Amino acid sequence: MVLRVDPAAGTDPRTLFLQLRSPLGQALLQGIVSGGATMQMINLSELRALQVLQPSAAEQAQAGAALEKEAELQQEIERLRKQQARVTLELWPLD
Repeated sequence: MVLRVDPAAGTDPRTLFLQLRSPLGQALLQGIVSGGATMQMINLSELRALQVLQPSAAEQAQAGAALEKEAELQQEIERLRKQQARVTLELWPLD
């Protein structure tokens, strides 16, 4: 399922993403999940009725900055993992 933010609403999509990924958002989504243990589904009408927060412009800017910081941290983690692998590889190379 793909969610899109209505441009007329003035909501930053990153804010919606972070909200739905948060513990609060996950609890809200769990409340509308139906189905068995194997295949869980969300009814479209229930998803449309889902109440989401309408953060202020300042809160949306803060959410956008938080998401950008997460991306930077993830890149740093990947850089460090590669560096970690090189340390071991240099110790006992295959060639």
